[in-house]
Amino acid sequence: MAHKLLQISNEDGFTEEILIDDTSILFTATDITNITGMKQGDFAVINNIDLYIYHNNTWTKLPNGAVTSVNSKTGAVTLTTTDINEGSNLYFTNTRAIDAVKNNINTDQVIEGTTNKYFSNTLAINAVKGNISTSDVTEDSNLYFTNTRAISAVKGNISTSDVTEGSNLYFTNTRAINAVNNQNINITGTAENANKLGNKTPDKYLFGQATDLGTVTSGAVTLDLSANNYFVVTVGANTTFTIANAPISGNVALFIVELTNGGNYSLIFNGLKWQDKQAPIFTTNGTDIVGIMTRDGGVSFVGFIIAYNIG
Repeated sequence: MAHKLLQISNEDGFTEEILIDDTSILFTATDITNITGMKQGDFAVINNIDLYIYHNNTWTKLPNGAVTSVNSKTGAVTLTTTDINEGSNLYFTNTRAIDAVKNNINTDQVIEGTTNKYFSNTLAINAVKGNISTSDVTEDSNLYFTNTRAISAVKGNISTSDVTEGSNLYFTNTRAINAVNNQNINITGTAENANKLGNKTPDKYLFGQATDLGTVTSGAVTLDLSANNYFVVTVGANTTFTIANAPISGNVALFIVELTNGGNYSLIFNGLKWQDKQAPIFTTNGTDIVGIMTRDGGVSFVGFIIAYNIG
C-alpha cells in the first residue's frame, strides 16, 4: 500500500503534514456531522464547497484559497507535455506506437478486414494469375512456350516408344500388308510383288492367264499361287500336288486345275479336303476341271469337281 504526506496550512501560516494512503475515501454531505465510518486520511466535501480531511479523529477544514499558479505559470494557463517532465509513463509518439505494435502483435491478434486480407499462398497465387502474364516477366533460362519450341522439343526428344498408341496406330509391316490385302487393289503381280503383298494379287484370283505345267513325269508338282490361279496339268505318272504361297489368313483364294488323264495314275493333293471326305475318281484319258479354295492362309484347302470328263 502506497502512503503519501499531504501538507496543509491554516490562515495563521501553520503547516502540518498528514499521512494518507490509496484507500482514502471522498465523502459528500450537507453537514459534516452526518458522516460516519470515516478513517484517517478520508476526505469530505460539504455543500460542494468546503473540503475537509479526517485527521486525528476529527474533521479538519482545508483552506479554500484560489490557485495562484500552475507549474510556475500564471493567468490563463495552458500546459502541454513539453511543460511536464517525462516519467515512467512515456509520452506518445508515432515511432513508439509503431515499435510497440511491431514488437507485441501479429496477425493472430488482428481481425481480418474485407479489403486488406491476411497473406496466404492461395491469395498470392490468385493475385498473380489474375494480374500478370508472360508479357510482364523477363524471359530467362525458363523459356516462354511457343508452338515452334514445343514441336522442336518433341522432334528432338520423343519417339513412338514414348507415346501411347491411340486410334492412330503405329506403322508395322504386318499392318501395312493387311491394309493392302483388305483393299481392292488391281495389279499385275510378279512372284516378288505377290509375296510383298501377302501373296494377294486380286487380278489372278479373278482368273487371268493360265499356267501350263505340261505333262508331269517327275511325280511331284507345285501349284504356286503367286504365279497364277489357273493351272493346266497332264498327268504322266503317280503325282503328289503341293500348293504354295496361299494368301494370308482371312483372305479367300480360289484357283482352278485343268487336270488331264488324272484317272490313269494315283494322285495325292496335300492338305486338300474333298466332298464327303472322299477323293473323286478322275477321268481316264480325259479332262476334269477341279476347283480349290482356302481362307486360312493355306493351312487347309477344299477341293471340288467343277466339270467332269469334259469333251
